Amino acid sequence: MSAKHFKSSWENALKLDPKSSNNSVLDVLYKIDGFSEFEKTGTISGIKVIDDETLELNFSSSFRMALEHLAGSRFSAYREVQGKFIGTGAYEISELGQDHLRLVPNMRFQTPPEGEIDLRVINTADSYQALLRGELDVMAYALGSSIPETVSSNEKVSVLVGQDAAHKAIYPNQQKGRLFEKREYRQALQYLAYEFAKKDHSLLGNPNFSNQDPQVYLPYQAGRIDESEVLSRVEQGKKFVDELRDASKLNPIVLLEVQEVSIRHFLESVGLTISDKSRIVSKSDLIKAIYDGQEADIIPGAFGVASGDPDGIYHLLGPQGAIASPMLKNKKVGDILEEGRKIVKRDEIDPFYKKVSKVILDEVPIVHLGFVKSVAVYRNDKVSISEKILRRSEGHLYIYKVK
Repeated sequence: MSAKHFKSSWENALKLDPKSSNNSVLDVLYKIDGFSEFEKTGTISGIKVIDDETLELNFSSSFRMALEHLAGSRFSAYREVQGKFIGTGAYEISELGQDHLRLVPNMRFQTPPEGEIDLRVINTADSYQALLRGELDVMAYALGSSIPETVSSNEKVSVLVGQDAAHKAIYPNQQKGRLFEKREYRQALQYLAYEFAKKDHSLLGNPNFSNQDPQVYLPYQAGRIDESEVLSRVEQGKKFVDELRDASKLNPIVLLEVQEVSIRHFLESVGLTISDKSRIVSKSDLIKAIYDGQEADIIPGAFGVASGDPDGIYHLLGPQGAIASPMLKNKKVGDILEEGRKIVKRDEIDPFYKKVSKVILDEVPIVHLGFVKSVAVYRNDKVSISEKILRRSEGHLYIYKVK
């Protein structure tokens, strides 16, 4: 692996047809010189291979988060040799089916893991029951909000709890001609959700692993504002509640959601009218609906805490964000997030992103419900874990060992 493989990996990634609204590597590479010519040239001139060990990147403007993003897994390098992909991770991965992978240890990895892993994608409720029946050894990427509150009562089951790793939110479709195009209606929805969640934790799920929080920035994170200021901004939606209720009678809300994460009870409890066109969909279809942004007026959503830096919210709400949706596109929010990416002086970050917090609470591109912990649930009679804590959400698979 050499410098040229990083350049080719990133440029090849830009040529892929994205499943999301934006290409996954777009939120960094668009800042590099020559990006605007990429469609014509097929290369980015600002990424220069100096020699095997040296790669030079020339950015069109200052970009505080560049190194953190480039060090992440989305920008890993790989080679294709005789039709086989060779990368830098702990496993070699083969696809056995649409939701089924086989992971074999990569013996070139710095400390190769022990044993192979059979990895399947299934919903949290089904996987927990399969774990109890002994059909699964580990639930590796569960959201704590979806874990039953009785999980701690089973002596054969252990829970590895990470930090707040996901935002839980409601996505209102604010595109032109939609019900939530009107900012006042989004503010009303924010107020209703805040008041409802104070009394009923069903919006957030298991209270042991989730907490209500209308701010998009965690406590102690740059950009966090005083609670009294948050409440005053949330309260401004109260005066538009009746108008939203009346508007939903004339234009009933189209709700798309998955079975295990439903907000129908909340919407009905606060007096909003739900359209007969609303429906339960699969998780993959829900993701498609978010990125398409056409069918739904409201979708319950969750997305990762992308970084400790407040620029992490750009991932969802920035114009070039890797998981951006046309439903959530908001010019005021997008413009201020774009401006914030240029800040490189540490003492300017917190005061600037406090302004971002206020704009998000006022514009309500999403209704932020709170934060959810990432958890791993495993059968302690079958599996042990490494005592090393590797990252905040402990998502690595090679920490598990068969007893």
